[in-house]
Amino acid sequence: MSSPIFASACLSAHPATTANQERFSTSLGFPEDSRPHTSRRHLIATLMFLVLILCLFPALNAVKAHGGGHDRTGTVIGIDLGTTNSHAAVMQQGKIAFLLHNEGSTTLPICVASPDVGFSLVKSVKDPLEVNPKTTDVGVGKDIERWIPCDLSGERTLADIDHLPYNLGSREGQPVFNVKRNGLEGQFAVEDVYARIFANLRRRAEVYLGKKVTHAVITAPARFNSNQRLGLINAASVVGLNVLRIVSKSMAAVDAVGLGCAGLTDKHIDDEHHFLVYHFGGGTLKVSLLYHDMGLYDTLAEDSQTRLGGEDFNEVIVNYFAVLYNERNAVDITKDPTAMGKLYRAAEKAKRELSTRTNTHLEIQSFHERRDFSGTLTRTKFEELSMGLFQKLLEPIERLLKLSNVSKDQIDDIILVGGSTHIPKVRALIEEFFEGKKAINIIQSSRAVVFGAAYEAARLSDDPDVWLSLWELLEAMRKQYSGLTLGVQTSTGAMAKLIQRSTRMPAIATQTFSTATDNQTSVFIQVFEGERYQARDNNLLGQFWLTGIPPMLRGIPRIEVALELDSNGNIKAVAYDTGSGAEKSILIPISEDRIAEEHLERMVLAAVQHEEQDSAMRELLNSQGSHLIFGR
Repeated sequence: MSSPIFASACLSAHPATTANQERFSTSLGFPEDSRPHTSRRHLIATLMFLVLILCLFPALNAVKAHGGGHDRTGTVIGIDLGTTNSHAAVMQQGKIAFLLHNEGSTTLPICVASPDVGFSLVKSVKDPLEVNPKTTDVGVGKDIERWIPCDLSGERTLADIDHLPYNLGSREGQPVFNVKRNGLEGQFAVEDVYARIFANLRRRAEVYLGKKVTHAVITAPARFNSNQRLGLINAASVVGLNVLRIVSKSMAAVDAVGLGCAGLTDKHIDDEHHFLVYHFGGGTLKVSLLYHDMGLYDTLAEDSQTRLGGEDFNEVIVNYFAVLYNERNAVDITKDPTAMGKLYRAAEKAKRELSTRTNTHLEIQSFHERRDFSGTLTRTKFEELSMGLFQKLLEPIERLLKLSNVSKDQIDDIILVGGSTHIPKVRALIEEFFEGKKAINIIQSSRAVVFGAAYEAARLSDDPDVWLSLWELLEAMRKQYSGLTLGVQTSTGAMAKLIQRSTRMPAIATQTFSTATDNQTSVFIQVFEGERYQARDNNLLGQFWLTGIPPMLRGIPRIEVALELDSNGNIKAVAYDTGSGAEKSILIPISEDRIAEEHLERMVLAAVQHEEQDSAMRELLNSQGSHLIFGR
C-alpha cells in the first residue's frame, strides 16, 4: 500500500488520446494549462520525493531489465466487481481512465440472459423483460459474488435462496443459475458468468488501449476466503486474464482518498489511524474498519447487510407510484411487465434527483394502455417511505465496532463509497451516529474502488506508458491545489467561504442561503476569490442573478449555492431555489492572471497585513445575515 504523498504525485497531464480512447474512456487528470499555488512545504516535499525517485530509478530499471525470466505484464487493468455493476479502469501516463461500455456508460450491469443456447450480458435489470425474472424468460445475476464457490447445504443459505429475484439451483453442490428464455433452458455456473464479465471488460480495455491486455488487478470483499478468491482467478483465466493481485474493496477506497479522488486538502495520515469505510452500492452494504500504522494497513473487521442496497430504495419508489396509479385507475399495474419496466427506470432517475433536490416530478408517456402517468415525490416523503431501510443502515457499524472493540471516538476518518451514499439521509444518519464527525464524501464515489484498483494495477505494470517522466511528476504536483479561497458575497458584505485555499482539485462545495428582505424574488450571486473577510477586498470573478423565487418572508426560501472547481481550475457556480426549482449557473474559466504566482502571493499577503482589521469587522458583524443574500 502506497503512501498518500506518492499516490498523489502519480497523476498528471492529459496524454494524447486516440479517437478510440476518446470514445471508450472518461478520465480524471490534471491538464497542463493550470498552475495553482504550491506552498513551500509542498515544494520541499516534492523535491525530496523526486530525489528519492532519481536514486531508485536506476535500480528499478535494472530489475526490469534482468527480471529473472518473468513474463512482461504490459498494461495492467483494474477491475471492480460490484453486486449490481462492474467497472474497469487503467492508468495511462499517470492519468486514471474509466473504460466505457455500450451507450457510453462506465458501468457494466451484472445481469445475464440466455437468448439461445448460450448467454449474454443484458443492458439492465430495469428493462421490461427483467422486471421479475422468476416469472419471465430471463435470468438475472444480481449479487452473484455471494455464490462464487459456495456450499448450498446450510440452512441460512437455503433460506437466502427463497428471497432471490432469480432462480438459483445446484449442480454437484455448487450454485448455478437456471435460465429460461425464448423457450430454451440452460444452467450456468457463477464462474461462467464472471468469465463473461471479465471478457467484456478486457475487450473494452483492448479497444481503448489499442493493444492486447493479459493482466489485471481485481477487487473483492475482505471477507472472501481462499476458495472464493480462487474462483475469481479461475473465471478470469478462462478468458485469458492473469490476475496479479486481489485487493480488498475497502483498501482500494482508502487508496482513492490518498490519490486525491475525494477532492480533499492535502491530508496527512498519522500513525495509529482508524478508517471506517462505508461502502453502500446498488446491491449490498459493506462496512470495513481499517487500521493504519507506519505506512501499513490492516483490516480489523468487516460487516455487511447483504440484502440492502440502492435497488431497495428504487423498490420503495416503484411501490409508491404503483399504488398511486392503481388507486387512480382501478387496475393492478404490477401485472404489466412493460409498464413496470418503465416505472423502474423512472424510479431510479427520481432517486438520483432527490439526492440534490427536495422534490422530483415523474413523467412517463404511454405508461399503460396508452395512458400517460405523472406524479411528484418530495425528499421528505421519500425518507418517510424509506424509514424501514434507513433504520438498518447503522446496524453493521454497531456490530463492527463491538466486534473490534473500537469506540466511536477512536474513528479518525469515515469514508463514504458507492452510489447509494449520495442519498442525503444516509450521510446524515452516519454523521449523527458519530456525533457530528464529518464523513469524507468521495467525488464520483461509485468509481472510488476501481480508482484504487487501477492504481494498484499500475504499480504492477511494466508498461512505460503508465507512469510519468520526472518533470511531469513535478508539474502534476504543482497543479493539484487551488490557489485562493473561493466564496460568495452575503448581505453583510462578508464573503461566505465555500472552497478553502490549497484545496486539492477537483473540488465541490455547497452552502444554503436565503433572502435578505421580505417578498424578494431574486438573489444576486457574486463569486469572489481571496483571503479577506469583506468580499469587496477580494477579487470578483463573476456574477449573475437567480430569478423566479416565490415571494416569502425573509429567511424562508432555501437557496443552494454550489461552487465546483475542476482539475483545470475552471469554476462552475450554480444557484438553485429548492422551493420553485429555479436554477442558474455560470462558468468562470481559468485565466493566467488568476494563477500567476505574484497575484496569489499578493492576495495572501494582503490578508496577513489586514488580519486585525478583518477580525474586528468579523466581531462587529457577529455573523448577522451571514446566510442571507440581497436581491430585488
